[in-house]
Amino acid sequence: MAHMQQGTRGTDVSDSDAPTTGSGAPARKRRPVSPLTVLGVLLLVAGLACLGWVGWQYFGTNIISQQDAAQEMTSLEESWSEPAAPANDNAPLPTPPVGSAQWMIRVPA
Repeated sequence: MAHMQQGTRGTDVSDSDAPTTGSGAPARKRRPVSPLTVLGVLLLVAGLACLGWVGWQYFGTNIISQQDAAQEMTSLEESWSEPAAPANDNAPLPTPPVGSAQWMIRVPA
C-alpha cells in the first residue's frame, strides 16, 4: 500500500503520484537559471577565448614562423649549391640583383 502524506492544502498525497528518478527517489524541481550564472559562464568563456588567443600569439605564430624560415633557408641553400657558370678570371664579378640573399647569418638563441 502506498504511503500517504498530508499535502500543503490538507489533501492526501501519495508517494506513488510524485515524479521519480530512475533510482526511485522523488525528482527535485530545478531552479530557474540565474542571469548572474549566465553572465558568469559567458565571462569564463570569454576569458578562455582570450587566453587561447594569447597562447596562439605566443606559441603558434613562432611555430609557423620557424617553419617558414626553415623552408626559406632550405631553398636558399639549394640555390647556392647549384654550380655557377665558369667565369673568366679577368671578368668583373656580376652585380647581384637587388633584394637577393648573399649571406646567411645565424644568431644563436
